[in-house]
Amino acid sequence: MKAIQVMNYGGSDELALADVAIPEPGEGEALVRMGMAGVNFIDVYMRTGIFKRSVTYENAPPFTPGMEGAGIIEKVGPGVDNVTAGDQVAYCLNLGSYAEFAAVPAWKLVKVPDGIPLDIATALQLQGSTAHYLTHSLYPLKEGDSCLVHAGAGGLGQLVIQLAKARGAVVYTTVGSAEKAEIAKARGAAPTTCSGSTGRTRSPSPSTASFRWWTPRRPMTPSKAGKPRASCCWRRRRTRDRSRKRGREAVNCRNEPAMKTLLTPLRLLFTLSRFRVWCALTYSQALRRAFIFVPAFRPRPIFFASLLRVAA
Repeated sequence: MKAIQVMNYGGSDELALADVAIPEPGEGEALVRMGMAGVNFIDVYMRTGIFKRSVTYENAPPFTPGMEGAGIIEKVGPGVDNVTAGDQVAYCLNLGSYAEFAAVPAWKLVKVPDGIPLDIATALQLQGSTAHYLTHSLYPLKEGDSCLVHAGAGGLGQLVIQLAKARGAVVYTTVGSAEKAEIAKARGAAPTTCSGSTGRTRSPSPSTASFRWWTPRRPMTPSKAGKPRASCCWRRRRTRDRSRKRGREAVNCRNEPAMKTLLTPLRLLFTLSRFRVWCALTYSQALRRAFIFVPAFRPRPIFFASLLRVAA
């Protein structure tokens, strides 16, 4: 059979069309003739090797990616009684859907009702399961509740909006453009917060007027590679720039030989003093915990004072 395989961990150029053997269904498995394969971002994680040490989704190149799909049962293995050959099924969280056939544990298979296309059934597996547990299990939404959905125009976001609305909740969303805002509103979300390239705006709805939706970022400084990065010492750079504007050259005293000679022992003393305090506090807390379970011995405060002096 034909299958798309990851030959080595890396970019999309490591994907290759290959001829592989048709898998044989084992105990409790069914062989599915694939009609649709879902494409999700977890497939990128698999390809780049982020999950290469995963116990749940074991993989080692070359392997066939794809975590969800739908198709028709070709045959079943021993011990399978929930599906039969010819059933139209869908599944998720099983590696290997980028192929013509896939051996899938029977307990993961869901029968697709008549009238539902396979592409819809496939799209509802991974993202649909996530949207369902977010709105029904993690926090069961009810009439009058309000929820905020980030990336409301995405696949998961659209499903969450519809399930939340079906349970009577008021849904607010964030999107990246005006076009995506229309998609979210069409699913029942209102108002919508748009974060475009010119800044972040919010809906003029009175219900959201008191919220601050974003926090200004720190100044960006160029890195060695020329790419912008967030500055971790932007206050120091701001002080240096102000000094230069006033006609005074900012001097880094840490580079002066005399200052280095002075700062080195000071740093050492500071480090040792912090370590001594940490040891004293650690010993004190450990003894306090130990003596809680010994009612016959209750150390007096002078005991801990002497302990601190010894640790110092």
